[in-house]
Amino acid sequence: MSDIEMIFARIHEEGFEHYISVLEEIANSKSSEARAKVAACLCEYNNEDAERILLKLLFDKCIYVRVEAADSLSSFNSFNAYQALKKCTENRYFLLRGYSLYGLSQTVPLNYKDEAQKILEHSLLEEKNTFVKICIRTALYTLGNTVQLKKLFFMYNKCGYRNKCAILNSISDLVDNDFVSQLKDIQEFVGSIIVGKDDIAVMSSLERLKNAIESRAIM
Repeated sequence: MSDIEMIFARIHEEGFEHYISVLEEIANSKSSEARAKVAACLCEYNNEDAERILLKLLFDKCIYVRVEAADSLSSFNSFNAYQALKKCTENRYFLLRGYSLYGLSQTVPLNYKDEAQKILEHSLLEEKNTFVKICIRTALYTLGNTVQLKKLFFMYNKCGYRNKCAILNSISDLVDNDFVSQLKDIQEFVGSIIVGKDDIAVMSSLERLKNAIESRAIM
């Protein structure tokens, strides 16, 4: 277990408020790896202090720290998170762009939903990167554009293994978070997938989706 993992284990036992200064110190450290780990772990703590640290890390000098911060900020239903992520939706780095666009759908206040949809729809028309398109389609689905689910199905067989995993994991997230009303369609999609024995990553993502479907069906 790394030092940062030990700190978060203690936070879980003793409470977040006791470690705010420690986390701020790490977030300002010279180690980009340490800053990235803090950014990744803070997704579990939806409070103002965690958000404040993540908003700072979203504009870190290291792109990998920024990506982790954007991913974590998707867990915060906050206007500040929404506004910050919006600034990163046209970034030249595709991972940051993708996570930021997806994050709009998770952080958007109700009175900004139309704005978020317009940003996503425009971005989808302009976007060339497949991973970012997956993020955008998933985001649009969560905002009520249910056509996007079948668009993801259609993309699947045209993707390499990384983006196949991204599609499967995105749909798993939708099922886990109860965004999906088309469970039967997803079950049919899963039944149509043929995975080679060497596609270990895809098999793992597919198994995760199957488990998510099973859990949702039981509820």
